[in-house]
Amino acid sequence: MSNIMMSHFVSVIVPVYNVEKYLDKCIQSILNQSFTDFELLLIDDGSTDQSGAICDAYALQDERVRVFHKKNRGVSSARNMGLDEAKGEWITFVDSDDWLKPDYLMDLYAYANENVDLIIAYAENIMPTGEILTKEHSNGWVSDDNFSDLFSKYEMCQNTTCWAKLYRTSCIKNNKIRFNENVSMGEDTIFLYNYLLHSLLIYISGQVDYCYQDTSNSLSKKIHLFSMEIEGYKQINHVITQMFAIKKIDDIIAEQNLKTLKAYYVWRILKCLYNPDACIPVKQRLAVIKSLDFSVLEYIADGDTVKWTILKWFLRHKFFMIYDSLRFINTKLKTYAQKSYWIVFL
Repeated sequence: MSNIMMSHFVSVIVPVYNVEKYLDKCIQSILNQSFTDFELLLIDDGSTDQSGAICDAYALQDERVRVFHKKNRGVSSARNMGLDEAKGEWITFVDSDDWLKPDYLMDLYAYANENVDLIIAYAENIMPTGEILTKEHSNGWVSDDNFSDLFSKYEMCQNTTCWAKLYRTSCIKNNKIRFNENVSMGEDTIFLYNYLLHSLLIYISGQVDYCYQDTSNSLSKKIHLFSMEIEGYKQINHVITQMFAIKKIDDIIAEQNLKTLKAYYVWRILKCLYNPDACIPVKQRLAVIKSLDFSVLEYIADGDTVKWTILKWFLRHKFFMIYDSLRFINTKLKTYAQKSYWIVFL
């Protein structure tokens, strides 16, 4: 069996946790690929439903399927186990509630040669209502000479997931690129951008063969534990700073898009600091605020323009104590307003 596994060109890594409702569709879409030279690694991250049993059943049916059961430590831990166990020359990730069109692997592998480090594709979004959102994308090659195109022409400040991409296994292992297990928001972006730092030639495919199931409880829509949020911000800030230092970013649109991405994580920290459930002491709040990169402040957007115009003015002029007092009082008033039906504007 080990010799067979060593011959597989692509390792498909699927982290699995309590997804019995979606798992059959996901696995079947992988096993039914027109490109057949792959191994499927199902990493059961301590599921408490029938997900683990479903994985085991497929392993009995198809020798390309390898199943690993582990204690629950989160999606990054599961993906890292997949990286440790992968035997293929190339790696792709699939989330267990998503599925693939039949030519997904074929379309990616068509551009996998000895000179390419990364093949990037796109996904169509299946909304909770069932509506399918998709659009056309451009094809092209990216090297260090036109690296900025990734973030202007090819939307890599939006397409920041680890899936819908084909990675060279040797690049991951030689550069020790891993998922940060202390981060649950932005771990995809951190992994992908760290990989981009080591990529010399990238192919952008306009194919849309990956089907992303957009669920209403998506992790990306939640504010997480403060420790995870701050670690995510630090890592994102660091890798984008490295991007500007190491790679050639000479396009103003690319620069603005990267700064907007950094601003999004600054905004998340500012939201998390005043989460009523966080109970963060004032000294710690002020220390965190002072550590943030406010050079991207102008790129922070919010639905309430007047509110953020006022608050950003205080941040820009380093009136951190006033900013903190306003936000803290506002949090208390909002909490009270939810009980008394008052309307709070700040």
